[in-house]
Amino acid sequence: MPHLKETEQVHASLLEAMTYFHNICEENDIHYSLHGGSLLGAVREKGFIPWDDDIDVSMPRPEFEKFRKVIKEIKLPEEYRYDDITFRSPRLILKKEDAPLVWITVFVFDYISERPAWLKMKIRGIGFFEVICKQPLYFKDKTRAGKYQKGPQYHVYKAIWIIGKLFKQKTKLKWMDIFCKRAFLGNKTLVHRSNDVFDATKLILPVGVLDGYLLVPFEDKEFYIYTGYDTILRSSYGDDYMTPIRFDTSKDDQHQTVRNLLV
Repeated sequence: MPHLKETEQVHASLLEAMTYFHNICEENDIHYSLHGGSLLGAVREKGFIPWDDDIDVSMPRPEFEKFRKVIKEIKLPEEYRYDDITFRSPRLILKKEDAPLVWITVFVFDYISERPAWLKMKIRGIGFFEVICKQPLYFKDKTRAGKYQKGPQYHVYKAIWIIGKLFKQKTKLKWMDIFCKRAFLGNKTLVHRSNDVFDATKLILPVGVLDGYLLVPFEDKEFYIYTGYDTILRSSYGDDYMTPIRFDTSKDDQHQTVRNLLV
């Protein structure tokens, strides 16, 4: 767990970045919601979960398309950078002198078919893209490779990943984005976070959870959450999500990997 002073510095930088992100969205009529641990923190803590060292947001696909267009057209301050060519989930990165590097991760809600067979096909397709888009570190470093270093599936994953090396990361991520956006949409009654971590892509929700937004306190700021936040949090954290649990140190390792690739 990060040292208290370091955590305070991270949170201060994250609030600065999130305020900038929020203002861009407000000025351009773009809807977003806090997501993941940030959504949980907003509802349970009215701010950061004490050990959190990033901010996650999510958007329905149409809002993300507006955001992507705007963020690539405006001139960002020199300390900000938008990265959508390294990982499957884009990041708005803030890097200042004498301050920790922080980022906001943007997750996208896409439609997914109601038919079990087509739903599984989409999830498997996303799994394929997840493997070919993985950074080499995930296969070379056994402490962070997780499922990619375990069991007979490893050789299949590795073969798919090697084939993927024939193409640029930017190209592979573009293919994945098109697949998530256009494939197996069904009757557009169900959604999932198509560019989240793979297990999270399997969390299927009714589209109605995205219908509205609430402006809620977050530390000394105010940011948006979906009116359907309860359904979203229950799907991710269980019915007792308002009860704090012990800190999971594995997130530190994951975020250090991200920092090494973003610096």
